[in-house]
Amino acid sequence: MKQGPQILEQLLERIIRLEDEVTYLRAENQYLKSEVARLEKQPEKYENPKNSRNSSKSPSSDFPKQQKTQSLRQSSGKKPGGQAGHEGTTLKQMENPDRIEHHMPLYCNCCGEDLTGQPSFFASKRQVIDIPPIKAIVTEHQLFDRPCKCGHINRATYPAGVNVPVSYGENVQALLSYLGARQYVPFKRLSELMRDVFGLGISTGGINYVMAKMEKKAAGTYEAIRHVVLRSHIVGADETGANINGKNHWAWTFSKQKRDIYCYTPKSWAQSH
Repeated sequence: MKQGPQILEQLLERIIRLEDEVTYLRAENQYLKSEVARLEKQPEKYENPKNSRNSSKSPSSDFPKQQKTQSLRQSSGKKPGGQAGHEGTTLKQMENPDRIEHHMPLYCNCCGEDLTGQPSFFASKRQVIDIPPIKAIVTEHQLFDRPCKCGHINRATYPAGVNVPVSYGENVQALLSYLGARQYVPFKRLSELMRDVFGLGISTGGINYVMAKMEKKAAGTYEAIRHVVLRSHIVGADETGANINGKNHWAWTFSKQKRDIYCYTPKSWAQSH
């Protein structure tokens, strides 16, 4: 049976963890409230967009219908799939596997004799490539006080970036940014992925908060790329129409070698400039 002091210590630790969770949930709730207030000020986003069919707007202001792409390829007359004589690629074994398991017969399949003390000889090998279970690692930072001979109590400080009771680390933030911004995974599906694969219950509001933080971190890099592109004598540029929150916009791209800038402007702004 557990001792009384041990039970009290466990309860105290649990109270501290719950207080940290409450602090985080309050911050997230406050952010969600601000998002709701911001969205309520923009009801036109959720109204049916006006066009020439349901208003007095001219047909030229309508969004262009998406045209079905037409392939310029001509039929080769060959059957689909790999062609005769084509050298295919197959899954190859690794020269240096991470782990090796030895499998040896323990008894004779013919007479049942024990083979434990008999010598063994290599016969063949097969490999299985798999991903280990992925589990998030929680690092707890604890501060301690140390008194000095002069009577002053010295307290340690938290490492850089550890600013709130509970937060997501750099790897989680980077993964969310990569999947959301580069692979275009919607926030709801991204929340499901983080829960199902990594066991992390990150809400869509939490993902949006992390993405906003990463946007600020990337501002310097983006500005450096923009500076290089703007000062280049030759720049590749292109634009296309885009529907953003029910309004006409131009989506722009400016490229210089491996540096690309993407931005958008309202069509009304582009016409006035």
